[in-house]
Amino acid sequence: MNSRKLIIHTRNCLIEHEYNHLGIPIGNKLINQHERDLTNPIAESEEVIITNYLKKHEITVKNDANFIKEMYFGCIRHRAFLEATLKLFYKLNKGKFLQKEFYLFSIITYMGLWRLEELGFATFSRFVHCFHPEHMASLISFLFNPSLIQKELKNLWCTILDSSFVKEHIIDQLLHHVSMADQLKEELVTLTEKGMVVQKSDRPPIETNPFLLTEVKPRKLPNPEYVIPVVIKAQEISKHVFKQPAELKELKRLQKINKEKSMKVYEEAQSKQFNAAKPKNKEKIEQLRQKIKLEEMKSIQKIKRNSQKSLQKMSNMKVDVKLNVGAILREQALIKKEKESQQNSLLEAEMGIRDIEEFHRWKDEIRSKDDEAKLIEMEKKRLEIQLLHEEAYLSRQRKILENKEKAAEVMATQEEIKEQAEEWKQEQIKYQKKIIESVQQSKEGIAKAKEALAKEKSKQASKVSKEKKALQEQMQKEAEKERARKVELIQQIRLLEKKGPALHKEIDLTESSGFGLLGEMSVIELQERLSHIKLREKALQENKRIEIANSKLKRAQEINAMMQNIDIVRQNRRQQRTHKALPDRGLSVASVQSDRSNNDIKGILLDADPQLKKLQEKIMLKKSLRLANKPVVKTRINSSNPATPTKQPEMDEIDRAKCDFLTYKQDTTAIGTEASPV
Repeated sequence: MNSRKLIIHTRNCLIEHEYNHLGIPIGNKLINQHERDLTNPIAESEEVIITNYLKKHEITVKNDANFIKEMYFGCIRHRAFLEATLKLFYKLNKGKFLQKEFYLFSIITYMGLWRLEELGFATFSRFVHCFHPEHMASLISFLFNPSLIQKELKNLWCTILDSSFVKEHIIDQLLHHVSMADQLKEELVTLTEKGMVVQKSDRPPIETNPFLLTEVKPRKLPNPEYVIPVVIKAQEISKHVFKQPAELKELKRLQKINKEKSMKVYEEAQSKQFNAAKPKNKEKIEQLRQKIKLEEMKSIQKIKRNSQKSLQKMSNMKVDVKLNVGAILREQALIKKEKESQQNSLLEAEMGIRDIEEFHRWKDEIRSKDDEAKLIEMEKKRLEIQLLHEEAYLSRQRKILENKEKAAEVMATQEEIKEQAEEWKQEQIKYQKKIIESVQQSKEGIAKAKEALAKEKSKQASKVSKEKKALQEQMQKEAEKERARKVELIQQIRLLEKKGPALHKEIDLTESSGFGLLGEMSVIELQERLSHIKLREKALQENKRIEIANSKLKRAQEINAMMQNIDIVRQNRRQQRTHKALPDRGLSVASVQSDRSNNDIKGILLDADPQLKKLQEKIMLKKSLRLANKPVVKTRINSSNPATPTKQPEMDEIDRAKCDFLTYKQDTTAIGTEASPV
């Protein structure tokens, strides 16, 4: 087998061993940090891995299989030694080489440090020449550098192995082959600079034949009459530019609703056109009115009675509500604050410092001012939204005009590019004709140069083959001697391993270690101390439990007392509410204010704030610009009845709905604050 293939097979075996060590199946080629399961042990031994690999790849030759096994087991045995040397190599080169080349470098370092005498430097150089010359040159310059060997590498190796063994078997061996390593490094450097030497092929050289000028050349295909123009695609305009906004959909929906309402009104009016002309008896009308009034009075009296009864029932009812501890404490704090405020008010009234009615007036004025400020802010936001709507419409029109201008520019540039392409094609045809003429002239001189080169290469090949045969004979003789020496050493080592005595020592639990320390004790004494400590801890835990239970009982008693106090306060509040409750309650200030129309509110707000006026003026200007550019039909008259409009203004309908919702919300909050008990 080729020497390159042997090293590649050993590298693959080492990678499979690494996968197995990390708990990853051998089928996976990638090793991600998330996939690593370092808790799993090695599933298979080294011998099983290599036997499976040899069977899988059908390596039946005995010498090749032995070589792969020797290299594989050697790299695993001296793994720590090789990793330390290669870490220093990667550190000195600083990112020149990739991490995936680690196993290849480890095999070659193992051959150079541990098997150089056995293999011989010639076979070692043959293995080195099989791979990238630049990478191998840097590795050999690192391994066979005398200054590094005697300083950094020696210190590193002595931490792992014995110093005398390192000096005899590794350092002396490397220093002996320094001169040969320098020659190998120079060869690799020349290969990187000048390129790899081409090996002579077994095939015979190609015989060139002269040109057959009499044969007719095949005709060229005629140029197409119609050339397909190459048009550069313009950038696509985004879809949202031509999409209708969501506001238009909402306006269409409102338009349909208004149309349906107006049609209903129109139909009712048509059905009741002539009812006004029919005379009715006045007496019957008065009787009907009196009946309706009586029914209304009865219903009002019933409602009043029911309300009084419900109040009495609610006051008499007792609802049991389970309160949380936090809720009880909060209510207790509120009761304390109320008592303090009542006491302070009584003291101030006695001293004549202030009147409570003035305070309430001041409070009502501040509330009214806050309500006005909120309305102004809402009106301002509404006007800003309307202004943004107008600006968006104008910007959309500008964008459409800009896109049209850009499209015209793109069409003009496309025409220019077509003209330039036609000119370039004509120039290219002329240039190609000149090249064809020059190539035909050069072909005649190539045949003579090839013949001379073939003769020189045949001479060099004969010399190289003779030198190779002589070197191979020397290598075989040296390898046989080395194998015999190793067999003898292995036999001696195995005999020494068999004679090793096995030592066993009995342990007495009552005896101490006997080192003379103050804290020495036997195993039995230690067990007794641990049992005493556990009993103490149990006693402490029981005491703590009793304390916690007592504290919980005290806390529960305090909370029950608070609950009783809260129930008394609540009963007092209920009695006060029943006394204060009136059957005929008038409308509040907020409800009266809500009866005003939305248009009156808008006018008051515009008079109050000058910024709102400015916004209103801006919106009117934007509307006028929009209508000047593209008039929008606001209303549509039905052909059947011209007096009934089917569509109201677009933005006014939305604004009215917003204002109605806001006024309703404010009225409800105001009524809630007035109705709530003090």
